[in-house]
Amino acid sequence: MVCRRLLRSTHGKWRGRDEHRNQPNGNNVLPLNYKTKASLSRTVQAAAAPSASLSSSSSSSSSSSLMYLPVDNGDGSSSSSVRIDVTTLKRHKSYASPETVILVASSVNEKQILEKAFRRADKNRDNLLNIQELAQYINKNIVDHIDEAIRLNPREFRRVDITPADGLITWDEYHRFFLKEHGMTEADIDEHNEIKHTGLNRKAREDMMRDKARWSEAARTDLFTLTIDEYLSFRHPESSISNLLELVDDLLRQFDQDGDEQLTIEEFSEVSGDDDDDLIRKSLISKTVVERREEFKRIIDKNHDGKADRGELLNYVNPKTPRYALQEAATLFSLCDENHDNKLSLDEMAANAEIFLTSKMIDTAHSFHTEF
Repeated sequence: MVCRRLLRSTHGKWRGRDEHRNQPNGNNVLPLNYKTKASLSRTVQAAAAPSASLSSSSSSSSSSSLMYLPVDNGDGSSSSSVRIDVTTLKRHKSYASPETVILVASSVNEKQILEKAFRRADKNRDNLLNIQELAQYINKNIVDHIDEAIRLNPREFRRVDITPADGLITWDEYHRFFLKEHGMTEADIDEHNEIKHTGLNRKAREDMMRDKARWSEAARTDLFTLTIDEYLSFRHPESSISNLLELVDDLLRQFDQDGDEQLTIEEFSEVSGDDDDDLIRKSLISKTVVERREEFKRIIDKNHDGKADRGELLNYVNPKTPRYALQEAATLFSLCDENHDNKLSLDEMAANAEIFLTSKMIDTAHSFHTEF
């Protein structure tokens, strides 16, 4: 279920008992959505994908010094291009190698993306990021992304709901919309093999399979159609109030021992080791009782009455709350603060480009959609 995946990420499901790292904010937080640095590898397409979006907005170089190279999708087709400063590349020893050219160009653009985000986050202009600056920047990105998703949902819904325009979207309507968004003509779509998905690159095929799995989770009213609210849950599960309310229900089902529709500090913190097989409870077991009690008092119980009602729990699971961004920032610090000075430099970000480029600091939408 989407709700369980979101709840596990909200509580730090990916923490393991033996994997704690001490954070600058005093919490023990580990990655929500990142692979370990040792397992991260840079491919041409992964590096080039974010670069293409930047090239359209970075136009300071003269046109005579620029060239555009297509990025191979892995199936013989090409769907994007990377802008390259030819003058710079001519000084590179391996200029004759197309793959090296793309990698070098991607690396240049990655640095531009990272530097732009770094400068915006560095509020005190000391050329270093503390965890609060990073969390504030991430929180703004999250809030902007969710607000935009909600604002644009009706417009996209109308674009998809066309055969007929009846206020419900079928899988066939969405499938045709998806293929159009990936450059197919009406004739191509009519001949498209939905099983093999020929004509789509690997990433598009993976996105299609992901959407197919999400469909059944979002279609609460009718398995074959989506309402406008269900469509928002389908496309942007992190933006859906229905999903958040389901998370609250899930929390109460798991922890509300007396059935009064509220959580006490004891219910939230006193988790028995016998519940180790339950994923949601297991995510909390990785914290100490003291930490769980502190989280309840400081973050969940806003009116300090010793209980958390549905409103307080809804605020707790909402990704727009600063707590969520602070946890993301703490994760990035745990992975990338290499000199352990509780500051992040641009050099440290560049050395861990793969992590930042897929984080909510840079690619908020994709990071959410992968996580949820």
